[in-house]
Amino acid sequence: MNLNSKKFKYLLQAQKQLGDKIVPAFIKIESESDVQKYFSTSIMRSSLKGEADEQNLLSGKSLSIPQLKDIESLKSAYQQINKQATLEEIILQEEIEWDQHLTLIHERGFLFIESKTKDPGSPPQFSYWTPVGHTSNGHELFTSINKILRPLSPMTDTDPLWLLEIGVKAGNFYLFQIQPIAFSFLDNLFSQNLVQEMLLSRQRFQKSHGLWAMIKTEWAAYKFRRNFSKTKTPAPSWIFLNWEFIFHYFRIFCLQKKLKPNQDSFSAFLTIGHEKNWLGEILRRHFMMANQLRLHESHSEVSFVFNQNTAFIFIGRGTFRGRLGTDIALLPELTPQQVYELSPNTIILTKTISLLSHGILAAIEMKMRVVAGIPDEEWEKLSGAENIFLDFEARTFELK
Repeated sequence: MNLNSKKFKYLLQAQKQLGDKIVPAFIKIESESDVQKYFSTSIMRSSLKGEADEQNLLSGKSLSIPQLKDIESLKSAYQQINKQATLEEIILQEEIEWDQHLTLIHERGFLFIESKTKDPGSPPQFSYWTPVGHTSNGHELFTSINKILRPLSPMTDTDPLWLLEIGVKAGNFYLFQIQPIAFSFLDNLFSQNLVQEMLLSRQRFQKSHGLWAMIKTEWAAYKFRRNFSKTKTPAPSWIFLNWEFIFHYFRIFCLQKKLKPNQDSFSAFLTIGHEKNWLGEILRRHFMMANQLRLHESHSEVSFVFNQNTAFIFIGRGTFRGRLGTDIALLPELTPQQVYELSPNTIILTKTISLLSHGILAAIEMKMRVVAGIPDEEWEKLSGAENIFLDFEARTFELK
């Protein structure tokens, strides 16, 4: 069987390595006479010309017709699929009615997984794995996936980035699709701040790590910073690695100061980015990289706080008395563009609640003091005030 389409040719190669127990059996359909009842339940899948191209996946454009159980339904499906104007190839495959569907982004040393069930009320779950850190949930999941990926390494090593679709049924894993993709395809992958959601869900910074593990992470962070300036096309894994390193330094900060990992200690940690010391310089570098790596991400932020009951996040030190519109800027939703347009010494008051938002990171990069997470009722009072006194040590402010 020869398959030419990019959508299916890699699947055929994978089947030769993994067998029918992992890649469901399929045959190529070239004419209606090839349509026969090969499997108890079949799915007819098609590929269009240009589909599965690394730069333009055209996902979902081609027809796939499931639940084919007799000759009549098979012929009807073939006639529908054959009407597609840019049809390139058709296969008939044994259908696996999965309980869980996984979409994977695979880069050497990195896995990003979106997991969903058939329950429409159950939102997708996200997890990832890197050499220096991973989501706490799904260790068995990563182990099972690696059993599939390991035999495929001669193929996957030929391209830097791959997209896979896997179905899980009764604990068994089935590979439905595999193909290389371009880095540019991932511009939208992180558009809903998945990095923040995943880091919030796992809160790895609350876990203790041994000295040797921290030394290895520090060495990896140093090499990461060194390589970042030399690379024109960062890999998707770098977004996650960068946040792993940021939380590595937060752990160091908490150990040095003998602090518990809560919202106040994290605010104090962000304040270190204002200082002219080794940690401040490193943090500003990582925050700058975070915004560069997430350049195409939406600016709508998810909430990232340790304590949902705690309002007013103070990032900075000292006291300050100033006037609205001159010394102090009121910015309801903070974005990097707004930050970069302000005078260097401006203090920012914002409703933005996420400690990891683009705007907060930009403010730290520019060494600006910030009061974030201001609720609506307090915001209305601010807009009518002329002078404001801020105390970043006591975490209070007064309106005049």
